Amino acid sequence: MSNCELLLTGFWEPVFASSGTDSIQKDGAVTAINATKLPKLTINNKTGQQLYLTLQGPKFYYLKIPTGITSFEVEQGRYVYSYYACGATQTGELAVKKEGLTTKFECGGKEDKSAKLPKLTINNMTGTSFYMTLIGAKPQYFYIQKGKSNIEVEQGRYTYSYYACGAPQTGHLAVKKKGLSVKFTCDTQKDKDAKVPKLTVNNMTGETFYITLIGAKPQYFYIQKGKANFEVEQGRYSYSYTACGGPQSGIVNVKKKGVTLKLACPKSSEKDGKLIKVNISNQTGGSVTLYLTGPKSYTFYLAPGQSKIDVEKGKYNFTAYGCGGASLIGAKNINSKFVWRWFCN
Repeated sequence: MSNCELLLTGFWEPVFASSGTDSIQKDGAVTAINATKLPKLTINNKTGQQLYLTLQGPKFYYLKIPTGITSFEVEQGRYVYSYYACGATQTGELAVKKEGLTTKFECGGKEDKSAKLPKLTINNMTGTSFYMTLIGAKPQYFYIQKGKSNIEVEQGRYTYSYYACGAPQTGHLAVKKKGLSVKFTCDTQKDKDAKVPKLTVNNMTGETFYITLIGAKPQYFYIQKGKANFEVEQGRYSYSYTACGGPQSGIVNVKKKGVTLKLACPKSSEKDGKLIKVNISNQTGGSVTLYLTGPKSYTFYLAPGQSKIDVEKGKYNFTAYGCGGASLIGAKNINSKFVWRWFCN
């Protein structure tokens, strides 16, 4: 069978919260899924532009907000929100109660005035926009545009990480009650005052993935192929990631002078003949998160471009997320080597 006959194409359309049902777009067909009644979040968008709103709380939501009044059903609870409007990234908190919530977005003012959080001002001089993860008082995730952005975060010390200037960038910052202003450039990325040991990760798996470190401080990094340097506090950590066809874990002891962690696939990973090497062609322009359930369960973070994953033979159900919040659900028989291609519609 030729390679072309084995291509599986993912067609992506954004999936948004709706009134009463959720829908998943797959190959042009929309399937409605019954949902229980949830509180209604009503947003009056007076910014004068369409917004893409991220909500992080009891559940994660990525919502398309047209101008005017729009209502969505979301789970009850407190959320951290972020969106780009009025020339900057806007963030804050809102609390959705059982009876719902009505709020307003406009330039020059924010909703939920009672939540007075410190302001973190980021002057992004790297020449590119990126997603930044903050791990600290509250784990948070923001899209940072070029230039200045103001985001609201809780007071405390954070470890930040993002990808820019051709490599992962990490460091530490302390947000005080009066807020904090920081500058990111390709010449001076690190928090110069924080003398933190360096963890060098030598990724020899041939794949890209996210690694979780649990120890002195929980941390979460995106690992590219080859070597990358991260600043972490001294101490003993357990680490975990998914590569080489399954979950991997171990222990690393970060000393004052730093340490190098080498990650490679076991040499015997394909000797039993049960693993299939799947070639990935990710043409979405961004990362794709792929969940497989079948003979074994896998989680893969597919970087843009070409990569490979190893999967045990068998029939799998899959769920994938990418293209700015879109999702795709389906099934696939993985019994022989093939190319799996992903792109945004």
